[in-house]
Amino acid sequence: MKRQPGCYIAILLAPVMLSMSGCSRDVPTSSAIRTDRSAERFKASGRAVTFVVPEAIASIRHLPEMGILEGGGGDGDAQSSYFRTTDANREFRRGFAEFVIPRFKDVFSARIVLRETRAGTSYPLPPDRHELSYYTDVDLFVNTNDFDRPTSPLGTFETDGNLPQQKFEFDVARLVTNLRGAKIGFRVKLDADPTYAGMGFLGTAFSGSSTPSGVRIEVTTTPAEANDWLQVRIGRMGLAARLEASLLAPLQQVGDILRDDHPDNDRAACAKLGEFITEVKAHEQDGLLLVTQYTDLEELAQNIMTSLGCPGRSPGGASVAG
Repeated sequence: MKRQPGCYIAILLAPVMLSMSGCSRDVPTSSAIRTDRSAERFKASGRAVTFVVPEAIASIRHLPEMGILEGGGGDGDAQSSYFRTTDANREFRRGFAEFVIPRFKDVFSARIVLRETRAGTSYPLPPDRHELSYYTDVDLFVNTNDFDRPTSPLGTFETDGNLPQQKFEFDVARLVTNLRGAKIGFRVKLDADPTYAGMGFLGTAFSGSSTPSGVRIEVTTTPAEANDWLQVRIGRMGLAARLEASLLAPLQQVGDILRDDHPDNDRAACAKLGEFITEVKAHEQDGLLLVTQYTDLEELAQNIMTSLGCPGRSPGGASVAG
């Protein structure tokens, strides 16, 4: 999926956001729960964290007094906000992010992670409370019909314009386990929506084009499955055939090593993962990969290396001890 900024939303919020600069308050969330068991042989290799980004992310805005309901699409930002400067322009925004869950065989834990991508202010303001909910009748495109759709509650959190930008995490292990191979959507909105009527601005935003993505699902699985998902991600990028083949080649060798009957040799995959990261970096430098593509692929591969205990490598580095 090619992620693009939600330009029309950013323009509409510019007068408010330009007057602001810090952000939000974290709220404790539940701890991750192991929901599936891996084969015994994978224990020697540890567990790898991989992540899934939205297939669609966008916001819908509603101006009740003006009868306006508009927005949506597939590439944008998930906003949970309120804006009012006149008697007539009271505006609420609700953000949506929709995913396809890979068919992971092993899910040890999973969480949805929201990372704020908004400005802040030095003017004292109270915190804003938001509601996060989910739904499963997903079409991977956000439209105005989603604004009032039925959802199931997942949790609440608070943001604060006087504090630094924050991230929020919610346990979705059971949802991810039960929906493997299916779709899921998440909605974020202000707790004060739709009754609030004061003047000013409330809320926050989560960018679909930031790196890391402002909304993503992080899953702990086996290194072998994390490597499989990395290959799927490459296949969905629409790269030139020769470039795609060159990136997949070392990962296919990693898969052969991790899925053989000799778990004691799993660290032999370290060198191949190092080759992959070096090649991805080279193609970011020669312009064949976008910076966002390189960053995501590098993180996914580095997470596998970490799970295998690969020595001699730091993020952005090139050397790996086999």
